[in-house]
Amino acid sequence: MLPRTVSATWEPERVVELRDDAAGLRAFVVIDSTRRGPAFGGIRRARYADVAAARADACALAQAMTLKCALAGLPAGGAKTVLVDHDGLDRTRSYAAIADAIEALGGAYVAGPDVGTGAAELAVVRARTVHCNPARNDASAATAAGVLAALRAVWPVLGGTSPKGARAIVQGLGGVGSIVARELVALGVDVVACDPDEEACRRARAHGIGIVAVADALVHAADVLVPCALGGILDETRARSVPVRAVCGSANNQLIGDAARVLGERGIVHVPDIVASAGAVIEGVLIVQGGDTPQVRARVQASIAAIETTAARLLAAAREQGRAAETIAHEWARAAVQPASPLVQPVIVRAAPRRPTGAAARLLAEVADALADDREEKIACCRVIARLLAADGAIDDTERAFLASTMQRHGLATSDLERVLERVLAGAGTLDDDLAAIGPSARTELVRYLEAAAALDGRLAPEEAAILERVRPRSA
Repeated sequence: MLPRTVSATWEPERVVELRDDAAGLRAFVVIDSTRRGPAFGGIRRARYADVAAARADACALAQAMTLKCALAGLPAGGAKTVLVDHDGLDRTRSYAAIADAIEALGGAYVAGPDVGTGAAELAVVRARTVHCNPARNDASAATAAGVLAALRAVWPVLGGTSPKGARAIVQGLGGVGSIVARELVALGVDVVACDPDEEACRRARAHGIGIVAVADALVHAADVLVPCALGGILDETRARSVPVRAVCGSANNQLIGDAARVLGERGIVHVPDIVASAGAVIEGVLIVQGGDTPQVRARVQASIAAIETTAARLLAAAREQGRAAETIAHEWARAAVQPASPLVQPVIVRAAPRRPTGAAARLLAEVADALADDREEKIACCRVIARLLAADGAIDDTERAFLASTMQRHGLATSDLERVLERVLAGAGTLDDDLAAIGPSARTELVRYLEAAAALDGRLAPEEAAILERVRPRSA
C-alpha cells in the first residue's frame, strides 16, 4: 500500500536529493531544523506514487521529528530520509550512498531505523558513517514504551482506573505494534490486530491476540485504535465513522486534512503521534549525546515514562480549551522551536567502537583535526577543495554539505563558507594562489580531503584528476 502523505507547513533547512540510475536509487535526505541541536530521524524505505510524493513525505516526516523532539524537551531537531522502493532497487548500494551523504553532513543529521529499514540496512549505514543510532539501542522497544506511557494517560479519560477489560485494535504488527499488542494483553486488554504479514499474525495469535483483516481495521469497534503502521490513516471521512473512543499510536502523521477537528467534535480522545511515538528519538538523542552509561539509560527510561505526563497535560488542555489536541501539541512544539537560533556548529557524534570503512567516512575521521591552526591557511585549503568540487561547473547540495562540514570541523563560520564559494564560483584567484598560502604539512592532509571530495559521486572526473595532480607534487 502506498503511504498517504501529509504536507509540511514550513520549508526545511536542507533537502539533499540522491540519484543513481544504475542502483535504481532515488532518495531525499531532509534536515528540517537544527535550531535546538543536531537533527535526528530515521531512514524510511517505501513505495510512492511518484518522486514528488516521496519528497513531500520526507519533508512532512522530518518536520514531525522536529516537533516531536521539541515536545520531549530534547536538544535536537528533526530530519528524515526517504528511499523510494521498487523491484529494481539495489539496496546495498542505495544505503551506502545514503550513508555517504549523511557522513558528508558532518554530524548535523543522525540517522536511525524506520519503516523498511532494519538491522541489515543499518549495518550498511554504520559501516560508512558514525552518525547513526547506536546498534545497542532498540528503537522498536523504546517506541512501544512511549506508546504504552501515552496510553496510561488515555485510560482515565475513558473513565477507567485500569485498562483491564478495555478493547484495543492495533494496526500493524511490526517491531512496535507487536510489542504494544503483547503488553496490552498482559494488562488485561482485549486486543485484536491486523497486519498483511501472515507470519506476524500467526505469532500474535500465539499471544492471545485476535486477528482481523487489514481492510476491517477502521470499522472494528474498540475503545482505542492504536496505529502502529504507516501514517495518513484518518482523513475527515474516516474520522467521522471510525468506531472507537480514542486514538493513540506510533504511526507518523496519522491524520489528514481536518480529521483532528472531526475527532474532537465526536469526543474521540486523540494523543498526537508527536507525543506518543517519541520513545525511540528520546533514546537515540540521549544515548548519542550522553554516552551509553547506566546513568544515561536510567534517564532514557524516565524520559520515556514522562510521555504519560505530557499526554495527560495535553488531553486536559484540549478538554479545557475545547480544541483539538493535535492543534495544541503543534503550538507547544513550535513555541519550543522558534526562540532558539539556528545551529552553526553541528554536534560531532561519538564514534562507534569500530572504525567506519567507507572511504569518505574513514578519510574524514583520520584527518578531522589535522589541518594547521592558521585561519588563512585553513581558508586557502577550503578554497582548493571548493575548486575541485566545482570542477564540473557546479556544486550540488551533497558537495556543499561536505565543504560546510569540513569548514565547521576546523572552526570556520558559515560566513567563511559563503565567501569561499563566492570567490571560487566567480572564478576569482587561481589554484596556484591558494597553494602558495598552504604549508607542506597542511598540503599533505589536503590531498586526502581532496580524494574524499572526489569520491563523493563515486567517480573521478578528468577535471578533478587534474587538480589532484597539481596538488600532489607539492605534497610529496
